[in-house]
Amino acid sequence: GEIKIEKVAAAADIGQPINMKMVEAQLEGSIGQGIGCAVYEKFDRVNGMLMNCSFVGYKMPTAPEVPGTSNIQITSVGHPEPGGPFGGKALGEMGLIPFSACIGNAFANATGVRLKDAPLTRERVYMGLKAAGKGAK
Repeated sequence: GEIKIEKVAAAADIGQPINMKMVEAQLEGSIGQGIGCAVYEKFDRVNGMLMNCSFVGYKMPTAPEVPGTSNIQITSVGHPEPGGPFGGKALGEMGLIPFSACIGNAFANATGVRLKDAPLTRERVYMGLKAAGKGAK
């Protein structure tokens, strides 16, 4: 039931990149956050009480769960923005926004099983595969 993200390709329309290394670093960070949202991070509640309110119980991706920079491909697309400084646009956490949907689509493409609730934790993946007759018996 474990999902492992091995490679990521990201394209962002940021106008004219002013400092491409900073663009890459920003997108790599948001990819790490996206992996957390897509696969790990969730709040566990029992009768309204938060059960994982510390870093001991709240699962987040660590370095081994995030692809290394050699497995992340960043591409700047778009054209210089006339109204932006030096032709640039904002970047922010642009790589975070589509990540859960991308992981869900990749999982469905690989397995033929569509899971609709993020994060795609080991338990949810296992139960989804089992319900579809594709997991361990």
